[in-house]
Amino acid sequence: MPDFTVDLNQTAQTSDALSAAFTDLQDRLNGVRTQVQALLSEGFQTPTAQQAMQARFDEFSKGFEQVTQSLQDMSQVLKTAGTSFQEADQQIASQFTATA
Repeated sequence: MPDFTVDLNQTAQTSDALSAAFTDLQDRLNGVRTQVQALLSEGFQTPTAQQAMQARFDEFSKGFEQVTQSLQDMSQVLKTAGTSFQEADQQIASQFTATA
């Protein structure tokens, strides 16, 4: 049977760090998106390149959002895992004290 080691503090810290990274990256993407939209509407208006740049940026944004969502998902999984292991440990301990 495999051994388990779950450092609840490290798990919680990593979950929090991933969640903070998600928020930071989302904020940065929103800032870049605003700049690109301003450029495309005011400072880079061409017959073809403008549409090509918009399409490329939209593709980039979609991929970036998938990556950042993965960070958020991993954060939630770590948070749930830490909580679940802690609850299981407490339940087992209470069963030992109930039978004493």
